[in-house]
Amino acid sequence: MISNPLEIQHRRPELLHRSVSHGVHILAAAGAATCELLAQLCDALDDVAGESVIVDISDVILCDSATVRDLVALLTLDEDEASFCIVSRRVTSRAVVRKMGGTHLPLFGSVGDAMEAKLLERDGYGPGWAQHTRHAVTDHER
Repeated sequence: MISNPLEIQHRRPELLHRSVSHGVHILAAAGAATCELLAQLCDALDDVAGESVIVDISDVILCDSATVRDLVALLTLDEDEASFCIVSRRVTSRAVVRKMGGTHLPLFGSVGDAMEAKLLERDGYGPGWAQHTRHAVTDHER
């Protein structure tokens, strides 16, 4: 029970669900792409720095171009670009991310596809999310 009614105002709504599967962190965002969502995503990415991360934006509503640019910029700050990828079931959101500067980001249509690429890479059967596969992954979706 909340003892102080003002405590409710200081709680951040959970816009980001975190899970781990096969050693890969999955950050599944939901709701409108707002500054609040970006702040939670930034915090989560800091928490898992250096780890393999799937950022699932399938349930994110891309409301305006400025927020999408901020999202792409946030994801391109990572020095080890092969450590994360973006997933969206929606072709439109993948296209918007590409159009807003995310052409070099690895994009997948499902968490399963992204996970499979990473696990096959670990077993020596492919480049995973490496830079030279990014264009091949995004080009076949067009």
